[in-house]
Amino acid sequence: MGCVDRASGRRSLHQALDCNRYRRQKSVWWIDAGNGDRHGQVLVGSSLSIDPNDYRLTKLGCLSLPSPGIQAPELLVDKPEELQENRLSCAELARLDRQSPIVNAQAATIAADLALDLVNGELTRFAAYFDLRSGTKYQYITPKAVNDAITTLALR
Repeated sequence: MGCVDRASGRRSLHQALDCNRYRRQKSVWWIDAGNGDRHGQVLVGSSLSIDPNDYRLTKLGCLSLPSPGIQAPELLVDKPEELQENRLSCAELARLDRQSPIVNAQAATIAADLALDLVNGELTRFAAYFDLRSGTKYQYITPKAVNDAITTLALR
């Protein structure tokens, strides 16, 4: 489970999924949780492939899902503020009241829920986008949704 504040940390987690390359059923999964002041996302994935044929749903569920870095490639790109040495962490931003005090808890709760579903073999969603004011939207695991997630990267 990755709760990192920088793209460099996310790139390391993304690259770690390369160990799954030759495995049909992926043994390493990445759950990424990230947030801004009142919004955030939680993404689940296990594969670096952008080939739609590598993502099949079986009676047992999905054997792999696109990496969070494939679903949202911008997570892997350094933002200008991340290159500054005095960048504040999420905890520091919360203490300075630049971030809602519950936004980190919301991201952690959704991540824990998805992790529990993954461990129990009951994962039906692979992305959650939340806003503390307007609510949460989940992306359910369907062939179209998975294909859309990898097609977005292929078009960039």
